[in-house]
Amino acid sequence: MQKSYLTLFILLFPVNFCFGQAVTITAANFNPLYGEAFITHNCDTTGVLQGSLGANQVWDFTTLTTTSIDTGVGVPCLGTPNCAMFPGSTIAIVNPTATMTTYLIYDATKISQNGYYASATQNATFTNPMDELHYPFTYLDSFTDAFAGTLIYTSSSVTISAQQHGTEKVICDGYGMLKLPGRIAPNVIRVHASQIYIDSTNLFGTSVIDSFQFDSYAWYEPNFHTALLTVSFAHQIGGSISSKIVTYVAKSILSVPTISNANKIDLYPNPASGQLYFTMPEHNYSSYTITNSLGAFIASNEITNIQTNINICMLPSGLYFITFKGKDTIQTMKFFKN
Repeated sequence: MQKSYLTLFILLFPVNFCFGQAVTITAANFNPLYGEAFITHNCDTTGVLQGSLGANQVWDFTTLTTTSIDTGVGVPCLGTPNCAMFPGSTIAIVNPTATMTTYLIYDATKISQNGYYASATQNATFTNPMDELHYPFTYLDSFTDAFAGTLIYTSSSVTISAQQHGTEKVICDGYGMLKLPGRIAPNVIRVHASQIYIDSTNLFGTSVIDSFQFDSYAWYEPNFHTALLTVSFAHQIGGSISSKIVTYVAKSILSVPTISNANKIDLYPNPASGQLYFTMPEHNYSSYTITNSLGAFIASNEITNIQTNINICMLPSGLYFITFKGKDTIQTMKFFKN
């Protein structure tokens, strides 16, 4: 009898035992910001798998063990010395520890990988960028994409230039709760990207073609501007090379980005309305570049004195970035125009 009453109650007053609806990732709640720093934990991959797909999942990764930590800082592309190699880039994510800079293109419809630069002998440039997400993106949404570019790397002391192209299939295959060391994200989606890379090069007069399959699982949360967790698997098709990478980002910090060993620069007044001044203790910088909050070029000039004024009367009100460049140092600062 009691069972019948319970059944009647559920029929008359349906109860939602699910965690909720899948969140949606959009340009407004995901595109990265200038000055935002991400603390990335590189983890021991032993026994780590991606977990189940589907609705209302609980992915528990609280036992991940950190092996090293990296920091990535978002700066305007023009604030990096190799920006010209990556045309169209909206933002650069600089990793001072690994001396690696990753270049991204984003707008209201998607965010794409535009390449990376570690050194003259380790970099990748895309002629057709690789899409990471299309907006809006939520549970069961999917897209396919083709990408192409040039990969330069060093193997056995030989620097190799390879043409790389491939295709990817990206699908949001689950949503629910993600548990990380020291943090729980209650509403996330998981995105599975399956990519086929084909690298072709000429090595000592011999044409060499290698193919790789890369599967990555990334968890996203609205208003957290990078993947919370990424579990990636790669293997050589028809070969013996394989790898697994596991990283998570526990928090992000919004600050003014500073790159390299930049010396202190005083920028004043800030906010400014007519004239913007900067002074530096020594003449360590040779030029400056100004970009707006979207990374668009505004102006650049040579620096001839350690104290200089810039006329900003004609600039619309808003947030801007000024990047100072020297022989061995770069510094990016923000200012506001009233």
